[in-house]
Amino acid sequence: MKRRTSKCLLLSACCVAAIVLARPADAAEQGTGNKGVIMRKQPAQEDSKQEPPEQQPPEQTPPPEPPKPKTKRANERPAPIVPQIEEAPKPIVVQPRQETPESVAVPASWPAALNEYFRSELHNPTTDQALGALVQHLNRATLLGTEPEFEAERFRGWTKDFRGSVGRGEGDIRLIEGFYGNLTSWVSLESQFTVAPERDLLKQLVRVVQSQAALDPNYDELRKQKIVNTIEQQGLFVPSGILFGYNVLPYRAVILPKGYVPYETPTKPEFADLPNRAEASYDFIEAPGPIFRIDFDTLNAARVAVEQSSDGRQYELAQEWKSEGATGVTGPVILAKPFRSRYMRIAVESQRETAVLRNPRVFALKEPPAALSALEVEAPVLDASFKETPWPRKAQINGFINPDRVEFAEAQTTVRVCHTANALYIAVYAREPRMDTMSCTLTARDAPLWDEESIAIVVRPTGKPEYRFVVNPLGAQFDSRDGNDQWDGAWKVATKTWPVGWSAEIEIPFDTIDATPGKDDWELNFVRTRRNVENERSVWVDAGEGAAVTKGLLIF
Repeated sequence: MKRRTSKCLLLSACCVAAIVLARPADAAEQGTGNKGVIMRKQPAQEDSKQEPPEQQPPEQTPPPEPPKPKTKRANERPAPIVPQIEEAPKPIVVQPRQETPESVAVPASWPAALNEYFRSELHNPTTDQALGALVQHLNRATLLGTEPEFEAERFRGWTKDFRGSVGRGEGDIRLIEGFYGNLTSWVSLESQFTVAPERDLLKQLVRVVQSQAALDPNYDELRKQKIVNTIEQQGLFVPSGILFGYNVLPYRAVILPKGYVPYETPTKPEFADLPNRAEASYDFIEAPGPIFRIDFDTLNAARVAVEQSSDGRQYELAQEWKSEGATGVTGPVILAKPFRSRYMRIAVESQRETAVLRNPRVFALKEPPAALSALEVEAPVLDASFKETPWPRKAQINGFINPDRVEFAEAQTTVRVCHTANALYIAVYAREPRMDTMSCTLTARDAPLWDEESIAIVVRPTGKPEYRFVVNPLGAQFDSRDGNDQWDGAWKVATKTWPVGWSAEIEIPFDTIDATPGKDDWELNFVRTRRNVENERSVWVDAGEGAAVTKGLLIF
């Protein structure tokens, strides 16, 4: 995560950026049907034969208490949105993408125990790094539907227990308490201000600004006063980027389907500015999961539309939002029916002035990691094309996660599975938008394939050792049993390259792993190593510390 700290940039952008996220729409409505057509750069025609079938501390100022919403008031939060999932999904994470100039590197007191709470790995961080870790943790909680007041109370309880377990003077966390109190207060106030822009909420926001200015070494008096004047004189709710230098996700009440987790998609959009219209178009190549939330900055938007397409040419409306209020439609928007599509675009329309669409962020859902393998009478021919009837029509395994960034992988991987009475069959399609830069040279058996482009299959039959089978685009093989790489099993693989990826079909005889399918589920995971100008490690299941789910299931 990067932080915007340039004083000139912040001061000059303060008013403008504050207006962008200023006040909520007075009358934003959800609806369906779309009469507009949003244009984008058209993709080149692709030969259908060239893709597998599926591709078709400073002075310490106590932070203000996070405001507690009152019942039966104008600013009471609306009922949570319940996305209706029609296809399998899952996600979380949120790393701000702001370009940031130099910042003041001041050490922050960070006891090791804080890493456990915030799921971070910091050691003697600067105040900027500490603030970034707090933002990432709070954003994860917000995406999962945790109310900011609840998160603030949970952290206060943790700090009380922490102080009771350490000696006097050990582990000063007052700075972290102040930062996190300000962050949760901003999220709480913003969600209430969206419903009812009351003056009292702006007064509370001023206190948050004053508290943050006293804690953050990157603040100076001029910057603080500029922000306070924007709030008091213009009645605007300052965006998190101006106040904290980080993109803090606004809270919106939403109930996610059980087992589904939200993550951000890192795909970068193409922008187009037209008369009274601004667009952001996405080509995911392979959508990691159903899209359910989109964040963005805009100004006086009369209409915001989200559209989807399977070919990048013909689009259909997914959902639209309209407003006749003075401030128009504002982000984020939550889709009532999340969708999965290769192409998506966001359009903002303004009737009175140039349309504004900035900083869009897209979040999708990752489904629970479980794959059902069907018993087939006939075994598929290993040719890496997925054409044989035994292969499932749709991949059962998708939504690979980048565990280092806690977001969906940029280059997605999908997997099909099936089995016969004698063997397990796995078909992998690893997308790669930069095939001409892919690094793959190893061909020897049991070479360190994970140093290059490769995919690892990790399977543990019930009551048996863990087996790892690794293949690369050249068809090289590596295997191990319970970490013993001297073990060599009998298994087959066929690989093939495509314009936007490579594929592999693998046959693993049940005799090789000394197991046969029964009533019990097997543990299963996949690890993709991507090597080119972009290096990325992605997994089907993130089994790291603190993960909600630590293993995938293979169901027979």
